[in-house]
Amino acid sequence: MSTVLRLSAILFLSCPILLVRPLAAAQSEEDPMESIDEIAEEGVKAAVVAGLISEEQAEQMGEAAELIYETEPGEGDEPSPEEVDREFVGMLGEELKSAVESGSMSEADAWSVYLSTVADVRSWYAEQEEAGREVTVPWSRQPNRSGEVATLRLFMLDPEGLQLLLRPEYARRDARHIAAELRLDPDTTNVLELLVSDYLESYDRAVVQFQSTLDRGRRGDAVRRLDAVLSDVAAIDLASLDWQRISERNPWMGDKPEGRIWMEDSIGRFQQVIGPVRGDLERRRAALLAEGPMPGLREQLAALGELRQARERLRLELESQLRGFLPEGNQAALEAVLAELEIDRALVGVTLAGIRVNFELALRRAADLRPFDPLSDAQRTMMRATGKELLDVLRPWMRARLEAEVAGFELVLRKQSSTEPSESSTVAYGRALMDVAEREVQVRDTVQRILEGTRGSLAETDDRLAVRFREESMLQGFPTQMRPRWCERATGTALGFADLDPSAREAVVELQSSIDLQLPGLRDQAIMTCLELEPRVARARVRRVLDPGSRSDLELLAIVREPGHDRFTDLDDRTADLLEALLTEEQFERLPRRPGQPLAEWNDEKSSEGKGKAGGKGDGRRDGKGGGRGGGKRGGK
Repeated sequence: MSTVLRLSAILFLSCPILLVRPLAAAQSEEDPMESIDEIAEEGVKAAVVAGLISEEQAEQMGEAAELIYETEPGEGDEPSPEEVDREFVGMLGEELKSAVESGSMSEADAWSVYLSTVADVRSWYAEQEEAGREVTVPWSRQPNRSGEVATLRLFMLDPEGLQLLLRPEYARRDARHIAAELRLDPDTTNVLELLVSDYLESYDRAVVQFQSTLDRGRRGDAVRRLDAVLSDVAAIDLASLDWQRISERNPWMGDKPEGRIWMEDSIGRFQQVIGPVRGDLERRRAALLAEGPMPGLREQLAALGELRQARERLRLELESQLRGFLPEGNQAALEAVLAELEIDRALVGVTLAGIRVNFELALRRAADLRPFDPLSDAQRTMMRATGKELLDVLRPWMRARLEAEVAGFELVLRKQSSTEPSESSTVAYGRALMDVAEREVQVRDTVQRILEGTRGSLAETDDRLAVRFREESMLQGFPTQMRPRWCERATGTALGFADLDPSAREAVVELQSSIDLQLPGLRDQAIMTCLELEPRVARARVRRVLDPGSRSDLELLAIVREPGHDRFTDLDDRTADLLEALLTEEQFERLPRRPGQPLAEWNDEKSSEGKGKAGGKGDGRRDGKGGGRGGGKRGGK
């Protein structure tokens, strides 16, 4: 969206109650139905094109208006899964366009990824609807079943948002978990829940106080900035403009009077709207001042530091109360539970694959143990050592994340309060982000080292348990690479056909056995590629903070093809060829749709326009040979 369009949408559509009445008197009788946003769009566009205001000023107007007239917290509904996925697909298109423009991806590949992704999303929603399942988690936030789409969605911390700092470190459910693990009686459990409730109330008060200071300061500054730019626009004297200079700036105007007429008319009608808006801004400024002195940058930074100190102080106070309240016999068990909760909190924020592994859960599943079945003494000792080793690297990473979040927010506050360069703040933020990225790589490497060490220890007494433990751990840590592939699902579906010919069934069983032998090696290769590539992507995105114009091939893509995608696609292709020869046409049609294949309604002619080889088998791979036929006949139809 252009600066002008964004400005008009934010400034005038976000405050309809304020502007409808003042504008009604200003609207021309000849154009009684002309909308507010059209007048705003044309006026701002004309002022920018004429050089009367800069694009930077227009951007400032939009940002300030967005803050002043934004929806109050709690008034808006959470976006639906469908809305989240529409935004994701739009972002995907922008990333692919950028990749094509930078030369890091061909247009054919970009179209292939885009069309196959849209097809995957639509097909997935159709499957959920047919199964009668309510969609609560968007498709884009789940491990993708398509190899065409990015698995490396390593988005950096948003400098404008505070996530860790505003979120308490303990929740009410943690009190119930501690009570269950320590087998506390009801009276003791009630006291434990009261301690956690008091902690949460204190944290909430600290957050509200911070947000109040921040909100008043930012709104006051936004009112000042928006009023200043609107004042400049209102002061434009259309009668004394240097039209010769404006014509030289815009050669498209030539000697025709239409351009000048458009500019004068658009800016003039825009000026009629400004008066009522500035009047409202003055009322808002007075209301803010009535609450006390306006918090400036110094006060906002001080409030940020106070909240950070409160976060640490309240956590230590709660943990001290828990230790002092419970009997000495429960202290060791309490420390183990607190460590477990701390690990769980940390794992929520990981972005690299291979970290989110619950070793005890993996061990229990491998050993077919129920949640409350006891581990052996040796296993319990092993799990405690694992937790300690993991916390040793998770804690510095969590501190680094908080440092980066605070540094990014400080950078935003400084930019909002001053037009002076903030290069040092930007560099500090970039360094903090790089520290986060490097420490997360250390966490990932530690998790993988623990995994292999635990597997080795288990193998000394039970080789089968060790193999199952590794598999369960990999399923948790690498869900994308370990997901069921189309070749597995297709052969499983075929074997479920009641009308399958006995000789064909025997051949499909043999095919399935061959697939089972090949997939472990392919998955291990994909995981190794992922382990090597993800840190490069994370570092490249941090470097982009320091140098927004930098390019680093596809490392700068938020979305890239899945590592090892081609090898899995080749196996799916061979499986499709054999199944098509073994099954009847009707049976082949009943197989699951191939992820990454454009829908049947996108015929070969349409799909081949810059998207791969015409008449190919589906998803238009890099080699132009297509990528399989999915659940349809040859040609993907």
